Amino acid sequence: MDDHINIKDGLGNRGQSQSNSKNYNHKRFVSETKRRNEEKDAEEQRLIASLGLTENDLIDRDDPDLGSTRSAEAMLRSIERQKEYKKRKIEEAKKKKGLGTDIVEDQKSYDNKSIERTLKYRCEQMSVTRLNGVMVNSTQIKRDFLVTENTDNVSGVFAVKMQDNIVNASPQSLKDAVGLLMELDNAMCSNVVLTVDAHSGKIATIQNHNDIISGWNTCKASMKDKYSFLRSNDTREKLEEFFHIADEQICNQEHLKRMLCSKLFYDVFFDRYLVTNENLYDPYERTFNSQLFEGLQVQLDFNQKIQRESPDMVLVQKIGKTNKDKLNLSEIKKFYERKYQPAIQYKFSDYNYSIRESCVFNTKKIG
Repeated sequence: MDDHINIKDGLGNRGQSQSNSKNYNHKRFVSETKRRNEEKDAEEQRLIASLGLTENDLIDRDDPDLGSTRSAEAMLRSIERQKEYKKRKIEEAKKKKGLGTDIVEDQKSYDNKSIERTLKYRCEQMSVTRLNGVMVNSTQIKRDFLVTENTDNVSGVFAVKMQDNIVNASPQSLKDAVGLLMELDNAMCSNVVLTVDAHSGKIATIQNHNDIISGWNTCKASMKDKYSFLRSNDTREKLEEFFHIADEQICNQEHLKRMLCSKLFYDVFFDRYLVTNENLYDPYERTFNSQLFEGLQVQLDFNQKIQRESPDMVLVQKIGKTNKDKLNLSEIKKFYERKYQPAIQYKFSDYNYSIRESCVFNTKKIG
């Protein structure tokens, strides 16, 4: 079989890093953007407050692309439109208050690196499995997160709350199975307080680990009661095995960190750009845990390319490919022959996995 199990074996996800673009001096770009915007940001925030405006007053609700995730182009249009709307509203408020346009405040009295702020993020993931070009199943997960940066004005502490967790799956039997995983994710991701590593931007410690364990124990008791009607010994054993694996993942902080980092939002959000402006767009590698071949870890080599840039944003394309030199094909072949060949019949030929992403970064907030 020309392994369409080389299918896109699941959905990859990833945060920041890019190839050395000969036509782009990223250090110069990021440092100039950071310097220019840090000089304006504190002044603008206090000006907005002094004018009696709120963040909601500065959002153009008529923007047809507001909150859109349809395409990178729609997101870019919305960014530019919202920027112009905000500027216009501030000027209108200043005129009403009789203020000039050149308001200067003492920068030394403000340090926005340690000021608490809360932002909302939306994350959508679509996973499709195909065999011989025919779709076997699909899963769409949509989530909203509220992220508080510098919690209690402590630099490097983040509080992440999952406000919405929606799943659509086909066929129905898959939706029932995914439902169990969604309940686990609700317990694991609903409210996480963490610190980040000063060098990588990845999760360093989970501050409220005991609270998460307590929440999972409550969720587990509810799930056991929900499925108490099960009569099949085989089904009961599988459910208990699910609980046992979940216990190991959640009760051990290192395991929990790895589980969180495997989630799309945590993988993308917590990365180098949070802690440094250096080498953000260099090549990098990451490990992918296969969804089709249980226990298989695949090393992916990523290259990145800046497709578009402005003083306030960067559009980056990321392409990850399987490192065949570090792939254990013999083990994959054995797994395929045991689990898939009886139904598919074709002999195993190859395994391949790749990821393509387009990411828009708001460079005004970098650093």
